[in-house]
Amino acid sequence: MAASRWLEETSLVAYSDIVYHADWVSRLKMSPDSIAIAHDTLWRELWEQRFEHPEIDAESFAASNGVVQNLGQKGTPLDAIQGQYVGLMKVTRSGWRQITSFLSELSQDQVKRLDVTALLRQLIHSGVTVGAVAIAGRWCEVDTVQDLLLYETRSRSSERWSHDWRQ
Repeated sequence: MAASRWLEETSLVAYSDIVYHADWVSRLKMSPDSIAIAHDTLWRELWEQRFEHPEIDAESFAASNGVVQNLGQKGTPLDAIQGQYVGLMKVTRSGWRQITSFLSELSQDQVKRLDVTALLRQLIHSGVTVGAVAIAGRWCEVDTVQDLLLYETRSRSSERWSHDWRQ
């Protein structure tokens, strides 16, 4: 909400703990949807490198015909997860109006408790269309020192790596 004045124009909203290839921004810009998110179809490879037990961190994601059906729920069997939301979202003026309209129906306490994934999940459940833009690797999320060390090691390697955002 603090960024509301900037979201009156088509905007890219990105988590601050990710790096990603510029192609993913272009793909999001091309989405016809007022709200669209990028999801990684190669997520499992990255999660298996980052986590001893990927199922603990992985969240549900399902899309059909380019529209997100479900995301952000823990405890989903890994084989049922079609991708992972990467923290990149396009929002148009119309999309921002849909978001603010939805938020206006909630109490301030409810709004304060929402993270972006929970907001998106609730928007979807309320009938708002959220476009699904599939990407394949070429991004990383840095949550821990171990993540950073993994990426430094992988980026120095001559072996091709599906999540190298620089390529």
